Amino acid sequence: MKITRRKLQRIIKEERQMISFERNVRSSMVDALISEGLVPHYQISLLRESDADLDALEDSIMAQAKKAGRIGKIGIKALSAFLKPIAKQAIDVAKGVGKWGISNIGPAIASVGKFLGGSVGGTIGAVKDVIGGIKSEKEFRTLAEEKPDEFLSMYKGYVDKFDEIGLPVKSASDAAAFIGVTETDDGYEIMNAAAEKGDVSIDELTSQLNMFGHLLKYVDVAQAAKAKATASEEQPAANEGTMKITKQQLKRIVKEELARDSEGVIDHDSLTPQQLDLYETGYDDALEGAPAIAPKNREGHAVYMAGYEDGTHDRPATLEANPRFSALDSSGFRRPRSYKR
Repeated sequence: MKITRRKLQRIIKEERQMISFERNVRSSMVDALISEGLVPHYQISLLRESDADLDALEDSIMAQAKKAGRIGKIGIKALSAFLKPIAKQAIDVAKGVGKWGISNIGPAIASVGKFLGGSVGGTIGAVKDVIGGIKSEKEFRTLAEEKPDEFLSMYKGYVDKFDEIGLPVKSASDAAAFIGVTETDDGYEIMNAAAEKGDVSIDELTSQLNMFGHLLKYVDVAQAAKAKATASEEQPAANEGTMKITKQQLKRIVKEELARDSEGVIDHDSLTPQQLDLYETGYDDALEGAPAIAPKNREGHAVYMAGYEDGTHDRPATLEANPRFSALDSSGFRRPRSYKR
């Protein structure tokens, strides 16, 4: 068939870029193998020689690594380092071959249950219909906003699964880059090793990378939606903390909340440092003759008022023994407590 000169030039340019990418992938993978101690020392020494034929040496290292099954032994940390220098090229390749994008979400639905297994329980069924109809980024955001629990459960399932198969995917860019890496012979080896660990085909793995990559874009949206929903549910409880209570109710609450001995004296050892501070604040306020200013929440209110009632009870005797008594020093700070409760 006939092609224009411009189209031919574009084809040549793309081919050159792909050749460059394949070489960069190979070099980065050799570095990963070296970092994991999977390359013989004599080959490392040859690589460091100034007149070495690097391309030929890297080809030899890769051939031996594949034959010995070393590719699947590269750890997550080394794979992260492997991806970093080639990520931009890899993402461009993934987009160029049409394997990265929202339009590729549909095929992932068919294998999501197989990939995640039972790790997310009924979550897949709860969101499957919604995801299956997604055709835009906006609809993905809507899913995160309207079904944050299911969204985050699914996200966690993917995180656990990718950790299990040893693939470091922490962002949408990582997901796209690994898809692009698959288009090279050496990158295919890495992805195939991960696919085998996950008991899926490499095509199923790339489709799940696409799904997870788009989930990652909206995790913060789902987390914000869940936090908002949780705050709304807790609002009634917060309001209950500000309701008025009778003196009789207060005494009952104090009795329930605080441990006292047979004579009705507070057991200070049973109080937490925060409770003890509130108790002493209430006690000192009463000795000063100041109005009670108790916290709104039930526990804080009970502890403070327990101290205030005890202080009110002790105030006459304290003033009789020391008419000029003040719980505060001249600078307005509370004096260290030396008197007995």
